[in-house]
Amino acid sequence: MLKFNEKVYKVSSGKIDSDKFAIMIDGIAYEALARTALEEKANAIIRQRTLIKHKTEVKAPMPGMILKIKKSQGEKISHGETVIILEAMKMENDLRSPAAGVIKEIFVQPGNKVEKGAMLFSIE
Repeated sequence: MLKFNEKVYKVSSGKIDSDKFAIMIDGIAYEALARTALEEKANAIIRQRTLIKHKTEVKAPMPGMILKIKKSQGEKISHGETVIILEAMKMENDLRSPAAGVIKEIFVQPGNKVEKGAMLFSIE
C-alpha cells in the first residue's frame, strides 16, 4: 500500500530481468528500467555503434612494391584475411584485413611502388 495526497494505492512489483521491473499500481501494469549511470552510458554507446557504419583505412606499414591484390572492391572479407601482398626488402609481406566487412575501395595496383603510410584500401 502507498498513500499519496490522502489517496491509498495498492502497489506490487516484480523483477523481469537484470534491469527491468514490472510495477502494478491499482491494477495498472508499468515497466521500469533501473540502471546505474555507467550502465546507461554503456547502453547508449552500444546503440550508437549499431547505427554508425565504420570505415577502416589500411595504410602501408613500410615502403615497398605491390606484388599482388588478392581481393577486389565490393568483396566481403573476414578479419585477418590477406588482401594485398607487399614486397619490401626482397620479402613478401601479407597485408591482412584488420576487421571484417566489405572492401570499399582499393587505391593501388600490382606493380605500384608505395611509401610508408600510403593508403592501400578501405573497409566498411
